Amino acid sequence: MDQVNRNTGARVQRRRSMAELDQDSFIRARLFSNERSAFARYADLAFHSFTWPKLIRYELLTVFVGPLPGALGFLLRKWLFPGLFRTAGRNVIFGPNLTLRHADRISLGDEVVLDRHCLLDARGAGDSGIVIGDRVIVSAGAIIQSKVGHIEIGADCNIGSGVHIVAQGPVIVGDGVAIAGNAMIAGGRQAVELEGDAAATRFTSGPIRIGRRAKIGMGAIVQDGVHIGEHAIVAPGAVVFEDVPPRTVVWGNPARPVRDRDAAPGGRESLDNGARCTNPAGSDARLRHRVRDYLRKDLFIEFGPGEVGDSDSLVAAGILDSLALVRLALWIEQTFQVEVDLGAVSLSEIDSVEKIAAWIGRRLEK
Repeated sequence: MDQVNRNTGARVQRRRSMAELDQDSFIRARLFSNERSAFARYADLAFHSFTWPKLIRYELLTVFVGPLPGALGFLLRKWLFPGLFRTAGRNVIFGPNLTLRHADRISLGDEVVLDRHCLLDARGAGDSGIVIGDRVIVSAGAIIQSKVGHIEIGADCNIGSGVHIVAQGPVIVGDGVAIAGNAMIAGGRQAVELEGDAAATRFTSGPIRIGRRAKIGMGAIVQDGVHIGEHAIVAPGAVVFEDVPPRTVVWGNPARPVRDRDAAPGGRESLDNGARCTNPAGSDARLRHRVRDYLRKDLFIEFGPGEVGDSDSLVAAGILDSLALVRLALWIEQTFQVEVDLGAVSLSEIDSVEKIAAWIGRRLEK
């Protein structure tokens, strides 16, 4: 009940603090507010400040260099594309067929990777622009778009394929955050009249903030004004309307806490529910049995002759995908009380029953 009261209080406070967004800041107002040529509207859509040299360079690069495949396209974009941006660090990789809008308001750190078919749009970001930190990977088809409000993405983040980060109000992502495929981080709300045809008014209750090393699961949605704490986990498909405390796992629609990652309901579980086993071979066998038992119950995997073996690749068998990986990590943390940092774990380390058991064994020995 206390948690419900706290959430209700947070909702009321958030509504009171909601600020109306300036409708003139949206691109629609600039495109259609007066009689203008199609070319002038294109220039507003593509550039923050239009000049003919800027237009010529942009058109030549996006038409003739942007789509080029292979090593030639990679090298030409590496040499020529940085000049389109406000700043671009060392060794940035520009994939083919990028869509860039108001690129002179976008800053890229060192060793950023922009995969194919990404959209980076800073048209509503103001002078703060879009800032992408060092060693960020933006995977194929991701969209980072500012309608109103700036966007900051910290260093060492992974932005999955098809992710949408849409700012109507600022979006601030801390260092080391992992956002899985098709997740959506979207600010802003609309107040719509119940009667009549009055235009909807857009509001924001403040920035979306995602703390360092948090993980957003595949297909999750993070709504306007939400703060997600450091090391928190948002499970795949969750819809987050309320703040998530640090190191908390949330699940569902609306997202609710499943557990605290620091909680130890029964203490760290030993391999034999008693004293720690001192026989390495025996403990490894017990761990493999525990892993197989989990995979049978949770993922309905069959083991045995003609089925999956302990040394078989779970990725190649189509078992270990991004959703299964998050579920596996939660099971390991809850069962053995060891933290699983998916951003620091190589998939090759946990690609079979044997490897999962060995990885858990190493963590239990620490």
